Amino acid sequence: MMNAVVISLFATIFPFYSGAATCLKNCQLSESDLYFTRREEGCVATVYKDSGGNDTIGCGHLLKTGESFIFLTPGQQERLLETDMQSVVKAINISDKRPLKQNEVIAIADLLYNVGTGDKQAFFKRVNAKNNPGFNLYEYARIGGQERKLKGLETRRQAEAQLYAL
Repeated sequence: MMNAVVISLFATIFPFYSGAATCLKNCQLSESDLYFTRREEGCVATVYKDSGGNDTIGCGHLLKTGESFIFLTPGQQERLLETDMQSVVKAINISDKRPLKQNEVIAIADLLYNVGTGDKQAFFKRVNAKNNPGFNLYEYARIGGQERKLKGLETRRQAEAQLYAL
């Protein structure tokens, strides 16, 4: 019953999702695929501190050294997210060893965008073995030097896992 509710929810949220297409080493995200990340991140026009205390703007863009923003229009926020996601998709294409369905790409991209594309060998080993990728292993944030489980991350990881499993 729960799966039917989840599938119905995602069909409503992702009316463009077909599930049949796969990619290998050439995965991409369309503008509509970014909806999931925009929804999970939220988009803010001015600089704010994320849960880890990092300066952030737009749809989760971490400010890099030398970057300075005062205000972003929705269009600027979207372009910044698209640019940031290019490096995420590149990381997926480098690490991906099996064909992925588009729902899997969207879920993996959202996780990597949120936690970073650093050393994720164990994560991709599980993905490539068609095992549960372990989204729940990333429900923690470093706050004040300590790892803390955050309800918001737990909810986000559950949504990613459900999308991945469709």
